[in-house]
Amino acid sequence: MDRLAKKLQALKYDLKMWNKETLGNEDRNSQQIARDEFSHCAILEEISWRQKSRALWLKKGDSNTKFFHRMANARRKGNFISSMTVKGVRLDKEEELKESIGSFFKSLFEESRVRRPNVESGLFKTLDSLDNEILEGQFSEKEVSKAFSNLREIRRQGRMVLRWRSGSFVGLYAYPEERRASDVQDFRPISLMGSLYKIMAKVLANRLKRVMGKVVSYSQNAFVGGRQILDAVLVANELIDSRKRNVGAVNGTPTDFFSTFRGLRQGDPLSPYLFVLTMEAFSSLISRAEEKGFIKGFKDNRDQLDFWNGGVEDMDRAAAVFGCKVGNLPTTYLGLPLGAPHNSCRVWDVVEERFKRNLATWKKQYLSKGGRLTLIKSTLSNIPIYFMSLFVIPRKMRLRLEKIQMEFLWGDLEERRKIHLVRWTVICKDKRYGGLGLRHLKDFNYALLRKWLWRFPLESESFWRKVIIGKFGEEEGG
Repeated sequence: MDRLAKKLQALKYDLKMWNKETLGNEDRNSQQIARDEFSHCAILEEISWRQKSRALWLKKGDSNTKFFHRMANARRKGNFISSMTVKGVRLDKEEELKESIGSFFKSLFEESRVRRPNVESGLFKTLDSLDNEILEGQFSEKEVSKAFSNLREIRRQGRMVLRWRSGSFVGLYAYPEERRASDVQDFRPISLMGSLYKIMAKVLANRLKRVMGKVVSYSQNAFVGGRQILDAVLVANELIDSRKRNVGAVNGTPTDFFSTFRGLRQGDPLSPYLFVLTMEAFSSLISRAEEKGFIKGFKDNRDQLDFWNGGVEDMDRAAAVFGCKVGNLPTTYLGLPLGAPHNSCRVWDVVEERFKRNLATWKKQYLSKGGRLTLIKSTLSNIPIYFMSLFVIPRKMRLRLEKIQMEFLWGDLEERRKIHLVRWTVICKDKRYGGLGLRHLKDFNYALLRKWLWRFPLESESFWRKVIIGKFGEEEGG
C-alpha cells in the first residue's frame, strides 16, 4: 500500500501539470491563436498603408495605421495635378493633359537623324585583356547571388512611373522634379524595371564598377570607386572663389503606350556608369578642342588667374549648341551652392525649407514621442549632412534647425506650445550618459569637415588635393 500511495502521489502531480498545460488551457490557447491571427492581419494592413504613405522610416517607431492613412491622403492631395503648361499652353482638362503629356514624352524619346561628331579611340584609356574578360565573361552563380542581395526591397511607387511592356513600350505617369511644378518640362519620366532586367543590369554594373577608375579621367568624381562627389564641389568652389577675388500617369491614370528609341530607365544600375562614360567622351572632345586652340579655359594658382571672357553672343551661341542655359553666380552645382558666401544663412535656406517641407506632411499629433524621435533620427538629422560635409553651418542657422527639431520632438503646435522638459544639449548626449542619442549639429559638422584633414595626407594623388596645394601651398592647405 505504501508503494501504491507513492505512485498515486507522483501520478497526481503529473495529472495536475497535464490539466494545467494541456487540457485546462484549451480556451486560453484558442484565444491566443485568435489574437495572433488578428495581430498578423493588423500588421499586414499597417504595412500596406505604410507603403502607400511612403513613411518607410517608421518601421521601428509607432504602429499607427491612422497615421499612415493621414500620410497617404496628404501625399495623394499634394501629388494631384489640376493643370499644367505644355508647350506654352495651359491645360486643365484631364484628357487633354494625358494626350499632351504623352505626346511630349513620346517626342522626347524619339531621335531624329543628326550628325554626330567622330570620337577617335585614341582619346580614351584602354583596358587590358584581363579586364576585358571580366566585362565579357558569362554570368556566374556568385555574381547573380550578389546582385540579388544588393537589390532593394520592392516598394510601391506613388507618382510618375514608366511601365515597360512588350520590349520598348511604356506607359506614362507624372512625377514632378519640383514641389510646385507647373510646366511639363519640370517633370521627368520614370520606369520601374522588371526583376530579371534589374538583376542582369546589376551584374553588369558590378562588373563595370571594378574598371571605371581605369578608363575615367581624374576630373570625374561621381560613381568612381575611391572618389567622392564632394571633391568636385570643393574644386569648383575653390576655383570660383579665386575668380571672384581676381575678377507616365496623370493623377493616377496612365497615358497611352508609345515606343521608345533612346534613354535609360529610372533606377537602372547601369545608368550612372554609362552617363560617366558619355561625359568622358564629351570631356575628351573638349580637351581636343582646347589642344587645337578653338577654346580656352582658365588656370588657377596662387600668383595669377587667367579666365576666358566671352561676349554675350558667344555665350548664347554656346548655350544653344550644348542645349543649356546661361546662368549667373551664385548658383548650385551637384546640389550644393557655388560661388555664394558660405557664412551666409541664405545659403542654408534650402536646408531649412526641406525641414519645414517634411514637417508639413507629417501629422505629428498622431505620433508618440517615440515615433517623433525615430523620425528625427532617421530623416530630419540626415537632411543637412550633405551641406555640412563641405561648409561650416552658421550659428544662427544651426539654432534655427535645432529649434525646429525641438518643437517637433515635444509636439509643439502652432496654436499651443508645450513645455520642453529637457535641454537640447542633454537630449543630444549619448544614451549611456542620459541622453537620447540625437546628433548635435555643431559637433557633427566639425566631425564631417575634419574628414578632409584626414584624407589630405592619405590621398596624395587626388585632384582636389592638388588644387588645394596649388592655391594655398602644401603647409597652408594641409
